[in-house]
Amino acid sequence: MADTALDDKRTPAPGPVGIGGWLLLPMLGLFAAPIVGVLQFTAYAEVFSGWQYLDTRLAAFIVAETAGNIVLAVVAPVVLLFFMFKRLEMFPGWYMIWATAAPVFLLADASVAYALFAEPGSEIFDKETVRGIARSFLSAAIWIPYMMRSERVANTFVN
Repeated sequence: MADTALDDKRTPAPGPVGIGGWLLLPMLGLFAAPIVGVLQFTAYAEVFSGWQYLDTRLAAFIVAETAGNIVLAVVAPVVLLFFMFKRLEMFPGWYMIWATAAPVFLLADASVAYALFAEPGSEIFDKETVRGIARSFLSAAIWIPYMMRSERVANTFVN
């Protein structure tokens, strides 16, 4: 019995350990995400000031969009930073889930907005939306494989 308790603790393999190297970039992104997210919510102030004039479908869309953005842009990065600094083994997996959910949410949000509110013949997505979606997919394409293959990640998140 005593041997299995000792086996539960993973010991780092030889190689880089700790929050450093390329791992600093996702960490900086996690610090920046809530700041950018809060700044983006200032745009909602005008919408919420005219709340009584919104029809039900637009109001429901705005509530869902706001909730999704709060979770992905503020709550998740703060929780992930906690996991990161505690060096919890669950950090890489949850980071990958977040990195996947962000572009999927952006694409779904833009698609639903277009389906519900676009004028006939209008562009599907504006340049800013396409840029945001592409940046989010590119980030996921870089950092998900990094979290899966990095020796530093494997050696650091062992708690």
